[in-house]
Amino acid sequence: MPKSLSIQFLGTSSAQPSLTRNTSSLAVIIDGTSWLFDVGEATQHQLNKFKNIKWGKIDKIFITHMHGDHVFGLPPLLCTLTNNLSEDPARPPIEIYGPSGLRNFVRSSLSLTRSHLNRNCVVHELLFPDDPIDSGKLFESSEQSGKNIHMTIDKNNNKSWKVIDEGDYIVSAAPIEHSIPSLGYVIDEKPISGNIDIELVKPILMRNKDALELKNPMELLKKLQQNQSLNMPDGTIIEPPQQRPGRKIIILGDTFDPSGIIHLAMDADVLVHEATNSLTSDDPEGTTYEQVEKLSIEKGHSTSKMAGKFAAKINAQKLLLNHFSHRYRSDNENIMNEIKQAAIESFGNGNDQVICTYDGMTIQILKNCAR
Repeated sequence: MPKSLSIQFLGTSSAQPSLTRNTSSLAVIIDGTSWLFDVGEATQHQLNKFKNIKWGKIDKIFITHMHGDHVFGLPPLLCTLTNNLSEDPARPPIEIYGPSGLRNFVRSSLSLTRSHLNRNCVVHELLFPDDPIDSGKLFESSEQSGKNIHMTIDKNNNKSWKVIDEGDYIVSAAPIEHSIPSLGYVIDEKPISGNIDIELVKPILMRNKDALELKNPMELLKKLQQNQSLNMPDGTIIEPPQQRPGRKIIILGDTFDPSGIIHLAMDADVLVHEATNSLTSDDPEGTTYEQVEKLSIEKGHSTSKMAGKFAAKINAQKLLLNHFSHRYRSDNENIMNEIKQAAIESFGNGNDQVICTYDGMTIQILKNCAR
């Protein structure tokens, strides 16, 4: 049975909060356990406001880049996450992943504010070839030594980091273009067991019941679900059902050109892509799309039309737009629809496959993006 998988958007504004949007943060929720991606200022207020995420179930945090609207909420969140916990060395640490400088930022923020964590944390840095190796002093006993994860470059000059391979999921990352080093993350779910043909399998199990010396031979179905073959006493071999591809989620940091992640991102079920700017009816008369795109790129960002083009390029099934300029209120339906339509035109994948996200919005991720 595939695990429950969803995304909740905690902050969908760029640069600064607005009356309807907080700064950047989202959570990927896997069977109740939450992984946060970026932690803008006041993310912990959003966690209090939206009740899908259990504080004690946040065990991983991924940072895309070191701009303040993506990290200023991290130190206070760590304090709050651990504030009501008794110190327990056996409890797994909160694992934090991100670019060079993240470890020093966390360490300095907590140290200068005389903060104390009641749960261990560990910061792993994803290093570009020219990044320095951190050798700073650990922040009190609650900080464990993190890994320095070095970039790999394949024969086709594709650059990436292998971040984690744990349980049913693999997380990778690749560099994307922004005004400072920025990362895109790829969550790959490992292959999922197919459906067992009970009408075919049950008679075989039942006729071998006595020889198997099992009161209920149907309990062997678990082994089939674990991709194991069953050798029956009568010589019959029951093969496990063909495995199905797992789900793939792409979460991009700020970017004007995410082509560096294409080799990891193809055929994604979901692409989360920034749409900081768009040409809308609120723009001054005479403004052209070309002007809006040029200004976006100069500032290291994308338009919704650019996001749609990239979604089409990687053959994504669904496009989730976020990181909107504070000019675009989430309750302005007309403007948000204009932004959405621009993405639909360049994506070409249907009205229901592009979503302009808002704070608190939760998207269930099913295979082929059925909702």
